Amino acid sequence: LFANAGYVTTYQAVATGAGSHHVKATRALKTLLVLDEVHHLVDEEGRGWVPGVRALVDRATHVLAMSGGLGRDDEKPIPFIPYDDERSPVKHIVYTRADALDERAIVPLRIDMLDGDTEYFHKGRQHEVTLSEASGKQERAARRTALELDDFRNRLLTEGLSAWWDYRENHGGYRSQAIVICATQADARNCASRVQELYPHVDIALAISEEGSRAVNALKRFRTRSGADILVTCQMAYEGLDAKWATHMVFLSNIRSVPWMDQAFARVTRFNGESGRDWSQQGAYVFAPCDASIQAYVAQLSMEQDDRYREQLERIGGKPFARRSDFAALRADPTQTVIGGEYGIAPPDVQDQMRKLKAEHPALQSIPAHALESLARSFLGRPVVDGATP
Repeated sequence: LFANAGYVTTYQAVATGAGSHHVKATRALKTLLVLDEVHHLVDEEGRGWVPGVRALVDRATHVLAMSGGLGRDDEKPIPFIPYDDERSPVKHIVYTRADALDERAIVPLRIDMLDGDTEYFHKGRQHEVTLSEASGKQERAARRTALELDDFRNRLLTEGLSAWWDYRENHGGYRSQAIVICATQADARNCASRVQELYPHVDIALAISEEGSRAVNALKRFRTRSGADILVTCQMAYEGLDAKWATHMVFLSNIRSVPWMDQAFARVTRFNGESGRDWSQQGAYVFAPCDASIQAYVAQLSMEQDDRYREQLERIGGKPFARRSDFAALRADPTQTVIGGEYGIAPPDVQDQMRKLKAEHPALQSIPAHALESLARSFLGRPVVDGATP
């Protein structure tokens, strides 16, 4: 009985208790040490959490290090993880997105992207570029412009939450929650006010660090079955939040680190066994700006969600754009929504048919993107992908 005993603690607690009861607990026993979300550890000249954790690692009989993605935005090595000659982390047990889909632990993720024409002032010059066509530093500047200006943010927010509302209504009042991830805490406050204007009778939870204990209570309220309908946050809820009723996300963050996006988008992909609905009837939907980084992510996602694709490629995440004092966002006019298929972006002929239907039938301008895609597929005689919601 005693050999099977254990306890759960945090990296912070281990760091403050190094050399005390945490180490004493492993002194006389064979110990399995589990390091969850190990990518949070980074050894900066012996400071931080690592020394305390190392004391436990040195005494443990076995160590199991786990992470949703063995990568960091700063590209620093993760302590206690072996690396090969090309500085890639060695993975001994790999559980891919395709594996999770095979076991129906998650549902397929669909990402719809809003494109736009942007103007910004930088280094004494005015620049004009379409968001989806920008690359390099220009992409980061165009994306930052779009996310700083109300026209673009409000359009993306409105489309995402409209799809969420239609999803609830078309499923007979099916319990469904939405998450809005903003770039800054100030953006989150403004966004929460905007959402309340759009849906005055909907319960909204605001979780940002400057709210202190109220943010913690907001997260608790959102996690319950009868809790808040929409969570507006910044970086408090992108990792570790168990929100099984969340189905839609509006992604207004400028972070493009692939491990970060993997963690954030995973908040809406979990299969909900308490919903009373089959796996094929559940969906996960993200609405995001149509920048090159998101497009690359969708292309990778297409391969990961294809049952025939089994090797998960190593990916290096991007970094947030460094702010410059002479940068000024001038204009961001949203143009068209680029439709994401259930396994990535819809084929070109389906996209063309969707545009044709919208041009010939103005009433179709306001229907949800996934419904328009299903209609276009039916016109072309192409089947709806398994798991889609017509």
